[in-house]
Amino acid sequence: MKKLAIVFICALALVASCSKKTTAPTTATQPPAPTQPAPPSADASLKLFQAHCSKCHGPTGVEGRAPKLWDMHHSKAEVVDIIKNGAGRMPALGGDMSNAEAEQIADYVLTLKKP
Repeated sequence: MKKLAIVFICALALVASCSKKTTAPTTATQPPAPTQPAPPSADASLKLFQAHCSKCHGPTGVEGRAPKLWDMHHSKAEVVDIIKNGAGRMPALGGDMSNAEAEQIADYVLTLKKP
């Protein structure tokens, strides 16, 4: 009977020790994880295009007196360079906008490319 009581007490102690909740030690508040900025919307890119480029290329880039943008064969970096520094009859617009804005316009222009 004593052996049974000892086994029962040991089992009870084992169950009690396993059921304790463990909590992580408290530390200073951790800063939130960094978040990535949201990518610019297509609507914002179109608005920038219309503000800076539609005078010559038309409101959507496929009409107007300047070359039609759907028929170009440039990379994004080349388009940004042309926007910022000009090319041929196109004036440089680098002083009128940030690099990010030029990249947004380039993103819009590249959507006009023929497949």
